Amino acid sequence: FEAAMEAAIKWTDEARALCEAAGDPWALRLCLGNLAEYCTETGWFEESKRRLDAYALVVGGNYHRGEEQYLYTLGQTLINLRQIDEAIEHLTRSIEIAETTGNVDTMVHATEYLSQAYERKGDYAQALHFHQRFHATYVKMSAENAQRRARLAEIRYESDKLRSLADRDPLT
Repeated sequence: FEAAMEAAIKWTDEARALCEAAGDPWALRLCLGNLAEYCTETGWFEESKRRLDAYALVVGGNYHRGEEQYLYTLGQTLINLRQIDEAIEHLTRSIEIAETTGNVDTMVHATEYLSQAYERKGDYAQALHFHQRFHATYVKMSAENAQRRARLAEIRYESDKLRSLADRDPLT
């Protein structure tokens, strides 16, 4: 796992350098956000925070999805750096944005991390509340994904059926 993550970090860091050279703030933020996530997953929390600090300094190319990812990744990182109150602040903001954009993926991440933050803080009632929200949102996301996969399978079946008819029909 660590070898794969190190390779991902290496390639994403090369992409980050290209984004900086090209002056592309949107792609630069994307790279820095992904680098921070990779570092957090690998347990390199200080490095993750350094990447997130660089993210915050990028000017231009703002969009909500990136901000949501930045905030929940920052929250997750701060939890691991034992800066719980600051983590809660950023995770709460991530949820506020996700509620306006309807981004279920962000809701899943942010509610899970908020549950962890409140648990570490010793506020078990809030931890349970956010864990329940995480679970409900995760179930919703899983159901939506299953529906999408079923619809894609249906489309593939119909396409294959039409292709087969076209192959056998002398007029087509």
